[in-house]
Amino acid sequence: MAGKDAFAGAGGTLVDPRADGYAPFVLFHDLPPVASGKVLTVWLVSPDSTWARAASFHPNGRDLQAVPITMEVSGFDRCAVTLEDSSWGARSGQVVMESRIATAPTPAVP
Repeated sequence: MAGKDAFAGAGGTLVDPRADGYAPFVLFHDLPPVASGKVLTVWLVSPDSTWARAASFHPNGRDLQAVPITMEVSGFDRCAVTLEDSSWGARSGQVVMESRIATAPTPAVP
């Protein structure tokens, strides 16, 4: 994901290592600070445009920040980040990053 507007230069990569027995996470880089009372929220978006809250967090001020995802990634085709007023409830904030979820290629069977 690439940041938009005030988040230009920031980005994130969704990693889903469940096949290896680990929980999914987003590895963010270069996140700017957010205003007091605001929270960044990671959303998984289904093909029918249903948005599911996967994590809420505050930038830690470091170059890299891993944010665990609390739900299964399969069945979703987009990942987005919004700037919200709350860590719960429906999406209402500005989208600051968004991208399609890449699927791993299926290995060829000999």
